[in-house]
Amino acid sequence: MYSRKVCEDLHMTSIAFIIPYFGKLPDYLPVWLASCAQNPSIDFYLFTDDIRDFSPPKNVHVIPMTFDEAKALLQQQFDFPICLNRPYKLCDYKPVYGAAFSKWLKNYDFWGHCDVDIIWGNIRHFFTEERLHKYDRLLWQGHCSIYRNSEYMNLAFKTLDRKGCQDWRIVYSKDPVCAFDEYGEHCGGGLSLIMERNGIAMYKEWVFADLCVGLDRFQCAYTENQFYTTEEDSRSCYFERTTEGVYLIYRKNGELRRKEMMYVHFQKRKLNLRCDFHNDGSEAYLLLPPGIVKSIEAPLSDVKAKRQLRCNNTRILWSGIINGMGIVKIMKRVFRKLIRLVSRG
Repeated sequence: MYSRKVCEDLHMTSIAFIIPYFGKLPDYLPVWLASCAQNPSIDFYLFTDDIRDFSPPKNVHVIPMTFDEAKALLQQQFDFPICLNRPYKLCDYKPVYGAAFSKWLKNYDFWGHCDVDIIWGNIRHFFTEERLHKYDRLLWQGHCSIYRNSEYMNLAFKTLDRKGCQDWRIVYSKDPVCAFDEYGEHCGGGLSLIMERNGIAMYKEWVFADLCVGLDRFQCAYTENQFYTTEEDSRSCYFERTTEGVYLIYRKNGELRRKEMMYVHFQKRKLNLRCDFHNDGSEAYLLLPPGIVKSIEAPLSDVKAKRQLRCNNTRILWSGIINGMGIVKIMKRVFRKLIRLVSRG
């Protein structure tokens, strides 16, 4: 397809992502599409039953498919009836995509799975040719991983010694999600842990920003390697998407710092798109606690960046106070009671 031809012309290793998505596509899809367009040497295959005319960029290929058709493709990889009753269970089946979707992947060197609640930076800055030649799997999370497109790696989910981890037969025979696409230690160990214990060459650096789960604000602390919890002097960070990539902007020990990231994973949180996005990926924008806004000046000057961090810090502070005091919950309860009183009257 489009990017594979680009790779052939540039003598680059080819990569394709498989993304089955069933149900209504999210409102933030235009942001994901725009960031895909900024990675023209990589193909994205979106399999969905939500067929709308959203004019994807050249390297995003929309394949009409129902959930039942996707289940049938996956079932072909097993000699027993699989349990796949809801789209969310597809998380466990991500390691099976290389074999199940081989029709679309046969001409690629690597294939991967990813989520759409992601804003990509410059993927090739991190998936370099050197790393692609060295490793068989790059990254280990369910929201983004790629595998060498070989029979050994495509069938690894069922052929590797599980080394005390979850049995794939049980994972694919029951309904609960087992985090089998990741380390999944809380479930007994997933494929990432199995591969590690079997000596598979994996690239495992923290090159992404994984925003805190369960927060209604962008709180993403910079520690030495991870982006999970809050740190006092970096909690007011924000992200800047320029035509060069995605950058984390934060303060550390009083200093303004910028760090390039491969992508930002905002974990299904609501994003307010405060502007329209063109799918050609030609625009720069800021990813802030309230939402996404276009940036006429990118990157921001140090003075404006510091001003933005102070503004974010104020928003986060008030959000924490309001949530901590339960003001929103109280107002909702009062509103519901008023509705009941009015309806009785």
